[in-house]
Amino acid sequence: MNNNDVENRLKTDVGIPGSLKPENIEKKLEKIDVNNTVPVDPVGDGTEFKEEKKKPNILLYSLAAAAVILCVAGISIIGMRAYKAVKELDKKMVNNNEVFSTTESTAGSESTTEAAPQDSSDQTAAADSSVDEDSNYHKAYTILSAFQSQYTYYDDVDYAVEEGDDVVYEAESADGATLNLAGSDTAKYTTEAASEENHDYTETNVRTQGVDEGDIVKTDGEYIYSYVADTETINIYKVDEGKFSMESFINVTSDIMEGRELYINGDRLIFLGNSDYNYYGDLDLDSVTAIYDISDRKNPKELEVLHQDGYLSTSRLVDGILYTFSYKYVYTNDCEEDDIETYIPQVEDVVIADEDLVVPETSYSNGYVVATSVKVDDAKYVQKHAFMVPDNTLYMSTDNIYFSVNEYDWRNFSYMNSTRILKVSYDEGRLQVEGQGAVPGNLHDDYSIDEYDGYLRLVTTYYNNGTYNALYILDGDLKRVSVIKRIAEGEEIQSARFMGDKVFFVTFRNTDPLFSVDLSNPNKPEIVGFLELPGFSAYLHPYSENLLLGIGYEGDSAGLTGGIKMSMFDISDASDVKEIDKYVIEDADMASVIDDPNTLMHDKKDGYIGFAVSGYRDRETKYMVYDYEDGFEEKLEFRIPNSSWDEMTYLRGVVIDGYLYVIREDKLVSFDTENFSVIQEE
Repeated sequence: MNNNDVENRLKTDVGIPGSLKPENIEKKLEKIDVNNTVPVDPVGDGTEFKEEKKKPNILLYSLAAAAVILCVAGISIIGMRAYKAVKELDKKMVNNNEVFSTTESTAGSESTTEAAPQDSSDQTAAADSSVDEDSNYHKAYTILSAFQSQYTYYDDVDYAVEEGDDVVYEAESADGATLNLAGSDTAKYTTEAASEENHDYTETNVRTQGVDEGDIVKTDGEYIYSYVADTETINIYKVDEGKFSMESFINVTSDIMEGRELYINGDRLIFLGNSDYNYYGDLDLDSVTAIYDISDRKNPKELEVLHQDGYLSTSRLVDGILYTFSYKYVYTNDCEEDDIETYIPQVEDVVIADEDLVVPETSYSNGYVVATSVKVDDAKYVQKHAFMVPDNTLYMSTDNIYFSVNEYDWRNFSYMNSTRILKVSYDEGRLQVEGQGAVPGNLHDDYSIDEYDGYLRLVTTYYNNGTYNALYILDGDLKRVSVIKRIAEGEEIQSARFMGDKVFFVTFRNTDPLFSVDLSNPNKPEIVGFLELPGFSAYLHPYSENLLLGIGYEGDSAGLTGGIKMSMFDISDASDVKEIDKYVIEDADMASVIDDPNTLMHDKKDGYIGFAVSGYRDRETKYMVYDYEDGFEEKLEFRIPNSSWDEMTYLRGVVIDGYLYVIREDKLVSFDTENFSVIQEE
């Protein structure tokens, strides 16, 4: 084999990662500064890099000792200056009747639609020009320059328990008052299987129906698309009645070094990830989106590669519009007000426009969520925004995006926490800030917040001289409509599922109380029942209109857990919820669906559910499939010998036209769902 043969194979062989292809290595070599030396981090916090000092800095040590003494005394002069600066900014904004620091034109304006960056000379001029004191840039700089800590005082959060909403609840038994909720409209929660072109197939399990989420495996009923991290490729398989063949593969663009999310939208394949690491670690990554034309599945073509500042946080796909959310950390010591590139994020190497920068009135963040919307068909931007909020929980309904930010309040040596919410509507890619609000406590995840009939409902865990839980209902302006506080003292919410005008949630300390709440009257929500069980359900999934599936951990009365447990709850009467069956996978300690609900396979047509499990003892990963009729029935235990627990995160299952396909990166196995015998394995 001569040198040309070797080079050609490196360029075409599917087994070679894209980042190791010769042409991609050449690109990286061109970017290397041969005179650059590896920086050091004398502070050790990863935020500032300077040359090493050979001699001790006596002044620095003295200042450090003084700082320790001040902290012990409970005095934080720098923190109070930061707090005052933010409060002064808040006061100025309130006096100007501004809910958010953004101009009215931002709400309905259309940002630049071209993906190409603007002329570099114009960009440099903008960066070097002085910043207007009334601009969003100035307000952002003021906050960043004052930023020292995430712990702040916010007097507008209502921690008090008022007369009429002090509902103290302690789970003691499964017996309690009953209230028949027959007639509540659970039919609004759709559970029908997806179907297109006469194919029945399972889709990615998502938080909100109609709002797609990215995953490493997708199907459109005719093809299966699978990302293989080891080779940095996307394999395209054609499937038909359990038979399959590889149609082609895509060498992922060398810009993506950490692949995360895959989407299929008609004849477009979208792949998202992060760029290469640098000395600052993942704090200074770029989020990268690659869009491919797959109209000819045998010959996919790259259409566009898009970049935006910050590591990829999450994304959503709605009606052919891709919404990408990345988090850009700002090194506050490097900020220079007249050099906006030092503290304002960029998209396609162009600084976010002042009118597209959103600074909430109570912002106290050292970074931004960069949000872009892209029309997938032509790979063009619709809008580019940056929201000055931390990267916490993001929930996206069919109408609005909610940025939920955890905040903490230390005062008088006590500790309280709250969630601040930023509401942003979206329509065909255009984002519009609608308002903000705050409630005590923090969300467990995005299943703990839900929009329904114009109301926002949340369940939170809060701390106020003890641990409690609460349910809040807010109106469209994020003003409080009603609340139930002091639920299950000493316990924390582990999972939640909103279903129409009901919500079910689980708290845990030693046992698992499953609460059911009637939300049919937003002005007066009511806890109507609970069920106490050992262990707890870490994920709740609507199996059918009257059945709720819980997946979590088996446990005993002392609170010790062991084994993965599935529970099936009869919720036809919310005031009398019953666990009608349970199944424990005793040799499993972890389940993929608990950490990543996207991994759950639910064939709603035939009732099958599937997910991966792994154990600490034998370190063996398995893909499990169950059916449920009168009880749980194991249908498949697909073992992967000599596998580590982390392989659990790469296992997926999809059902297409009655055949199960289990995907393990570059391996594919198909089964007949009548008897679950192997049809093909490669």
